Amino acid sequence: MPAETLPRLEDCNCFAVRSAARHVGQFYDQFLAPIGLRTTQFSILAKLKQRGPLTINALADDMVMDRTTLGRNVLPLERDGLILIEPIASDRRAKELHPTNTGEKRLQAALKAWSPAQAQFEATFGAKRAGELRALLRSVVASEFTSTTQSAKTDRIHDLRRGTHLPAGKASESSYCAGTFVECRVLDNGSAPVNVQPDADSKLSEDDSGLNFGTAGSTSI
Repeated sequence: MPAETLPRLEDCNCFAVRSAARHVGQFYDQFLAPIGLRTTQFSILAKLKQRGPLTINALADDMVMDRTTLGRNVLPLERDGLILIEPIASDRRAKELHPTNTGEKRLQAALKAWSPAQAQFEATFGAKRAGELRALLRSVVASEFTSTTQSAKTDRIHDLRRGTHLPAGKASESSYCAGTFVECRVLDNGSAPVNVQPDADSKLSEDDSGLNFGTAGSTSI
């Protein structure tokens, strides 16, 4: 395709949003670095403090992140003793994330570092515009953007739940469904898929066993 017929990259909504996110994230990271956190890790601790213990899937949904990206941010927090990952008593397959006392102290220190970053951003960009920007971005997150390919994949996951399997010889299929990436492995003989457990309701069962975040087919943001 000739270069002159290509759309301008600056007109791509995704490019504009992600460029702004990287630019702002790098700015806030400079303030949080002395505390030993990145902006995403700070947000995870703040979310757990605000909402209480959450399952891995629920946290991924709240953060609008896939499990692979979430895992890269959660594991260092667990390693440093800032969160605990424990099974839920009612469902041993599901894991719940809890902030520790050390994690809450780190969050308080991070809030002190975050405040001047927030103030400087609003002083430069404008407090009113910053509020309007946050409202616009929340409306973007609330909007449903589903591609034809993604819809087809989700339908096939639902077919699997109803007992309709992929054709024999199909190795695997990854799909984003119910807020998390789910990999459905189907045996060569077309028998039931692994990790997809039929149940009475219409949602995929949440299996957080182990610390297996994401799948080979998931993408990072």
